Amino acid sequence: MESHVWWTPLELPGLEQLHLVENEMGVVADGLVLGIEHATPFRLWYQVWTDNDWNVRECLLQVGGEQGQTVHLSTDGQGHWTDAAGIAYSTLDGCLDIDISRTSFTNTLPVRRLALTPGESADLLVAYITVPDLSIRPVQQRYTCLSRTASGGIYRYEGLESNFTADLLVDAQGLVVDYPGIWKRTEMRPLGDDFPSQPRTVLKGLLASGPHPELADKLQLFGQFIGDWEFDWTDYQSDGTPGQTGKGEIHFAWVLEGRVIQDVWIFRSREEGRPGWLVDEWGTTIRFYDPSRDAWRISWHGPVNHVVRALTARPVGNEIWVEGPNPKGQPLRWMFSQITSHSFHWSNFVSEDGGQTWRMQEELEAHRMA
Repeated sequence: MESHVWWTPLELPGLEQLHLVENEMGVVADGLVLGIEHATPFRLWYQVWTDNDWNVRECLLQVGGEQGQTVHLSTDGQGHWTDAAGIAYSTLDGCLDIDISRTSFTNTLPVRRLALTPGESADLLVAYITVPDLSIRPVQQRYTCLSRTASGGIYRYEGLESNFTADLLVDAQGLVVDYPGIWKRTEMRPLGDDFPSQPRTVLKGLLASGPHPELADKLQLFGQFIGDWEFDWTDYQSDGTPGQTGKGEIHFAWVLEGRVIQDVWIFRSREEGRPGWLVDEWGTTIRFYDPSRDAWRISWHGPVNHVVRALTARPVGNEIWVEGPNPKGQPLRWMFSQITSHSFHWSNFVSEDGGQTWRMQEELEAHRMA
């Protein structure tokens, strides 16, 4: 059995997608959570493996991609845990389940494992993992089955240390449909026989009509690019001579209540890209102004080339400099220059001597689409 489930958090902007597989080998849950914690966006990827009785066997969590934080735990199902190196994690002795703070999926683990009947309760010790810092500690919880039918049920969750209580509506698989005030299952619509369903409300929850009024002035640094662009691109070899050329697209939009600008870079362009042509990148940038730093924080995600980069941006005269390390740890600088209402120049520089000199790797000339 294979399921695709989406949840929307109700307290802060975000989204979660879960791919759940149940077969004769056990259960594999693969989830991606996008959210904001203390005004900082985070991206959590998790995997949880259980046996057919929903006893947890292993979990893997990553925040911030391959260069970020990682937690990898294994258990024998009897309350004994080890870390990625096989060293005993004795502080979790007695824990049978895990509870990841920013997903409702892990509520399914005790619901399915315990298989409580109406009126029945169970106290349990869980390995509680907070996101995005991935700290781990044992926490006492209680689950009570309030009602149960063939189509699902209602389970009361109680945090025995926090005195928090919530009545969770779940479906026939034990997956949360409604976690009052915290999460809501997103409505799905079919795209066709060959595609999993997509949530009807994703774009409505993601896109915004304009900048957030509290930050409107600061957001204009990148807000001036909102819209659709096409560009001509040139690559440069190590000796500075031009190399490959091509065309592409950039699309900027307000998202997450207008607090964030997200753009999509497509190279080569969809018109240029033909069967047999290399797609060099189809990625996205998340940009938001951080008042505590008086600077922009930027996260680039390039799935084609398996790249995630954390950068900062600031205005320098009439230009915008985006800076941070490349995968080799060398200083990287992306520059927006010659900016007008209908065009801009973008260039990519690297320093191989600690910032003393800079070498251009690529540049592009962008123009608004008519």
